[in-house]
Amino acid sequence: MHALAADLLTLSERTSYTPAHLPKLLSDYLDAEKGALYRPVHTDGTWSLEFAHYHGEPDSERVDVAFVNFFTTQTRPDWTNWNPSQPQPEQRNRVLRSCAPVDLPEREWTPVVRMIYPVAKLIDHETLRVVLCNGDELLCWVGLFRKEPFTARETELFAGILSPLKQRWQWERRLAIGCWAQQGIEAVLDATCAPALLADAAGRPVFVNRVGREWLQNGGRDLRVKLRSAVRDSSQSSGELEVLLISSNGVPPLYLVTHSAMQHAFDARFDRTCRDWRLSPAQTAVLRRVLDGDSNKTIAVALRCSTKGIETHITAIMAKARVGSRMELAARFWQVPRRS
Repeated sequence: MHALAADLLTLSERTSYTPAHLPKLLSDYLDAEKGALYRPVHTDGTWSLEFAHYHGEPDSERVDVAFVNFFTTQTRPDWTNWNPSQPQPEQRNRVLRSCAPVDLPEREWTPVVRMIYPVAKLIDHETLRVVLCNGDELLCWVGLFRKEPFTARETELFAGILSPLKQRWQWERRLAIGCWAQQGIEAVLDATCAPALLADAAGRPVFVNRVGREWLQNGGRDLRVKLRSAVRDSSQSSGELEVLLISSNGVPPLYLVTHSAMQHAFDARFDRTCRDWRLSPAQTAVLRRVLDGDSNKTIAVALRCSTKGIETHITAIMAKARVGSRMELAARFWQVPRRS
């Protein structure tokens, strides 16, 4: 038990645990034939699955389909014997044993047992389960299955790892949220077609948009020195780099840095680029709005054109610029010509 608890509480590349691996990890630990975990979500009056993972199920795709079909038909919370919307105090973090459904009258089967267990071939399996919660928040339902009854000692062992299991699960969720946050920041910066980045208090780039990466690469060491100086003296405008402090309680300060000189030179660069790429007047108008970050629909409304027509123009512009996406188009636009 101590080795498993230590493994759960270790965040490293060597740790074999991930949420998808948890059913196998626990099944091996408690000698179960099968394992499963899932988290139901209730939104707008309907149920859905945030995730579901299995071990010992050779036809997991069939079980997935059964799960999805089951939840899309549920409108009430009584599809199981615990409250999935908000587990009650007596239902949280309690390891329970139950006999095989085949040993019970069918009228006592819950809807989830009636519809899922036959597909997963669990009708003749005993269950050891827990509703894992953080306060009143449901983290996931975890169940282990085998044909022989689970012993009191195995129930005790399962209960003994709930604390590290819950802590590890919370870490995983925080890491996932952090990953989404990072992707969101990068997406926002990429929507800014001018070079932009977020730097830490030492002036080191933390998040850089695609155009900014080209800018940093071409600027070399001199640009990085200017970046550190601009962040250090963020209260004073440097004329070339514009710096905005972004701070919040409990979060290290970050600095939004943009290249004002390049922004001020936008019009000249735009005119030169349109000539070099031999854009038509219509393509020139579309490119200007693409670089402003407008969507195809917004451009279509502004230019009084169909969305399909805008898509045709953008395809032609990208062909002339020799790029394959809007982000590559923005990077190509801001690319500083290399000296031969």
